[in-house]
Amino acid sequence: MTDNVIPFADPNRDPVLDKLHQAHEDEAARLGVEFTHFGFASDENGICSKTTKGILDSSINLNTMKVSHSWISYEERAAAKNNKKGTCGNAPGKVRGIA
Repeated sequence: MTDNVIPFADPNRDPVLDKLHQAHEDEAARLGVEFTHFGFASDENGICSKTTKGILDSSINLNTMKVSHSWISYEERAAAKNNKKGTCGNAPGKVRGIA
């Protein structure tokens, strides 16, 4: 086990982040893609990862604990950057730590 991983039984783990990360991984597996850069942008209720088919953006509603996902291809992301929309997922304004 690496030093930066908190075991699932540890009471210090955040159940919201656990659910978000698991759903993010499940969505990628469902679509048969591999992560090339997991969590390149994230915050307390969302995560963006680069995959073999594009960018997967997952976010969790803190009131309902429902996780939603959106995808953007690398071509769509490049077009959005050229238009200065700066999106992580499909909706404008969903940037989380993207330079």
